[in-house]
Amino acid sequence: MDPIIKGFKFPATPSCPTPPKLDAWMLESLNRLVALLKEHTPVSRTSHHSKPWWTPHLTILCREYHKAARAAKKHDTPHMQEVAGTSRAGYFKAIKAREEQTLVLLPADHYPSEPLDG
Repeated sequence: MDPIIKGFKFPATPSCPTPPKLDAWMLESLNRLVALLKEHTPVSRTSHHSKPWWTPHLTILCREYHKAARAAKKHDTPHMQEVAGTSRAGYFKAIKAREEQTLVLLPADHYPSEPLDG
């Protein structure tokens, strides 16, 4: 068994278990477990690939753009090509606007110049 888990001790159970005492015991047990997890779990770092400016709205536009592009490729009609082009233009215009809006707000050193090791 892992020494970290072996060293974990639950608090003593209440001698006369009443609902408030059980609640306090459970809360203390949970706090100890969470503290152990936080102590031994690595903290994630921001990847240089992450896009902090991405929004759920852009996800929907991306899905719709790709759906229109697949339909245009499958049916190959002028109307479908026009729909796909309009969808593409709207999607990339929204991305550019969101990037510009967010990059103005971010500090210059937000993105690392080199990829993170590890």
